[in-house]
Amino acid sequence: MKSRVEKRILSLFKDHILYLIFAFLLLIMATGLTIPIPLLSKKLINSIFNLKSAVFSFKIYVFLFLFLSLLKEFLIYISYYLFETRMRIFSASLRKLLFEVIQNNYNQFSFYESGRILTYISSDTERLQTFFYPTFVFFLKDLLTFGFALILGFFLNTITILISILPLFAFLVLIRYINPIVRELTYKTIETQTEFVSRLKEYIEGMEMFRVYLKEKFSIAKFKEFNMRYVKSDVKRIKSIVLFNIPLAILFNSGYIIAILMGAYYIKNGVMQAGDLVAILMVVNYLYDSSKNFWDFNIHRQEVKVVFRRLSEVLDDTQRENQESRFKQPLKNKIDSIKVRVPSFSYEGVGELLKNVKLEAKKGEIIGLFGKSGGGKSTIIKVILGFLGGNENYVKINNIPLRELELDSYYRRICYVPQHPVVFKGTVKENIFLGDNGKLDKMLLEFLDDLSLEREVEEGGRNLSGGELQRIAIVRAFVQKNKDLYLLDEPTTHLDIKKTEKLRELISLKSKNSIILIVSHSKIFLEKTCNKIVEI
Repeated sequence: MKSRVEKRILSLFKDHILYLIFAFLLLIMATGLTIPIPLLSKKLINSIFNLKSAVFSFKIYVFLFLFLSLLKEFLIYISYYLFETRMRIFSASLRKLLFEVIQNNYNQFSFYESGRILTYISSDTERLQTFFYPTFVFFLKDLLTFGFALILGFFLNTITILISILPLFAFLVLIRYINPIVRELTYKTIETQTEFVSRLKEYIEGMEMFRVYLKEKFSIAKFKEFNMRYVKSDVKRIKSIVLFNIPLAILFNSGYIIAILMGAYYIKNGVMQAGDLVAILMVVNYLYDSSKNFWDFNIHRQEVKVVFRRLSEVLDDTQRENQESRFKQPLKNKIDSIKVRVPSFSYEGVGELLKNVKLEAKKGEIIGLFGKSGGGKSTIIKVILGFLGGNENYVKINNIPLRELELDSYYRRICYVPQHPVVFKGTVKENIFLGDNGKLDKMLLEFLDDLSLEREVEEGGRNLSGGELQRIAIVRAFVQKNKDLYLLDEPTTHLDIKKTEKLRELISLKSKNSIILIVSHSKIFLEKTCNKIVEI
């Protein structure tokens, strides 16, 4: 019985079903053309040994052999082309689905390491694409070949074929034994790869710092450490698969030996001709080549089971969350008040970050959050956003617990300037409006100063100064319309005195019809700007 995750992923095939059916029919036709080839081979070889055979008949056999072989290959390649193009589009759809789910339910995934999210969207989808094509398509082809070859083999010599395939029953027993082992080792390998990607991202981002501190050796040594951890896990998985290939090779070769011995016996007793033996050996070759590919398919199937298990962390959880959200109430009115009560809060494995935090604010108020570095100021913002402690009763909006509110309706009423500005590759205008059509008023244009809206932003904003990045983040927040709650985390970072004063003017203007919470290490700025300061 398929899980909800499998059904959700397989539903993406509905747009490709006609193409896939057509490709499968071509595959059946191409595979069906394998049936005459052993028979033609038999005729060709027997006609060579039979001197009385007509030359014209021999030419006909050669022509048919070449024609059927070429037609078979042509149909197979057309089929493969259709399968591959459709699977690539399917893979793109799956990446889009995963990105949408994670983005739309980010509250559930905010604590995930970036490497885990990256491998979900990239590596895991690539594994599924590779499984469906070429692995699954080749499996279908081999399954058809096996079936056709078995029918043809029974037609040629039933007893020889039956005895030749006896080793395949031992193959089925071996598969049942190895599958759980391979599946568990594959899971560990993919999880280690996830950790590898997370660490790699960290050390790539730190290359500049390591270079300036002349700590390249440390960086390289750490990379070597987590790289080898990943390699060792993968080698262990491959080793287990290779070890099981040895008994498989013995089983498969024994089938050929049985067919040769029985064929030699029949030829010696005049029951069979050389061409008959060649045809039987071709059939046995079809059977065992297909079985070898069944083994490869089985290994990939264990990998895909692991991928479904991993993706269930995304698709199953968000499905439950979406079902729960139907029972939450939308925030229909403007935000007039916010209350925060956090008796105690800590991350798993980390000491207590927040204790006895009390915060209240009403429309028109500017509240400052001040405290020592690492004291939990930014953590409070995350709590108010619902990224942390979402299931607790820490936050009330208009006296309604945040956990009872439908988050999308809540986010439509708030704006957020994160501690570290977020930008992406594109223009300054795209980074500010995020796909909306809008214009900046005079105050916001003055705040941007000489930063052109058409200026290109490179990856991570590496071509912009810290002040320019901060101005983009602030303008992005203040250009939004109909917002009732502004959360500003260290908004004065990288701003000069002139821009800090401009920021105070913007805050003062917005505070008339909204609540503004400001986290800052600058008590002077908070004293000049806020109605009240809460020390954390």
